[in-house]
Amino acid sequence: MDYMYFFSPRFGIGTGIEFGFYNNKVKLSDGLTMHHELVRTGDCGSDDEHLYDLLKVYGFKEKQRTTMLNIPVVLQYNIPLRNQNTSLYLRGGMKIGIPIITKSDVTIDRAAHSGFSYYMCCDDQYDWGEMFDTQMGYGNRYGMKYSPQYDLKTSYSLTGEFGVNFKLQASSKLYVGAYIDYGLNNIKKNAKATTLID
Repeated sequence: MDYMYFFSPRFGIGTGIEFGFYNNKVKLSDGLTMHHELVRTGDCGSDDEHLYDLLKVYGFKEKQRTTMLNIPVVLQYNIPLRNQNTSLYLRGGMKIGIPIITKSDVTIDRAAHSGFSYYMCCDDQYDWGEMFDTQMGYGNRYGMKYSPQYDLKTSYSLTGEFGVNFKLQASSKLYVGAYIDYGLNNIKKNAKATTLID
């Protein structure tokens, strides 16, 4: 739904309200290793202690759904056709998107947590993968499902559109066209502070 104010037969400026429904799906390759390094200094004299926390995932799928309230501000140029009730049009401008609803569902068929697979301290190395297979929460977990919460920031994008409009009444038109939006900012909050798997 929008409103266009024409300050000449061919040029106008408009705004309005749009609802956008966005779906995103992520699928990771089976056996992909998630790897996190912990470094603690001073535990072994002058050497550092390195602990690598490993997690392999199988059947990882994430579905994200977002509903946005978009407010465009555009300039429009009309090209009247022979039929005075029909015109070609071009639009360009900016669009502000406000997130209303965000949902995410994650499923993992199997997660294999092997614990500290590599330990370096005082020139010793250990493979502790099997040691944690049945204790301290390590090992395999099956059929994991959860719905992580995430927040989105207001989005800003450039928008362009072209098509045909048909005059229905003195104050209303039907628009048929195609458009493209180009996002200008990262809408994920705390992008550096969050992880894919929590």
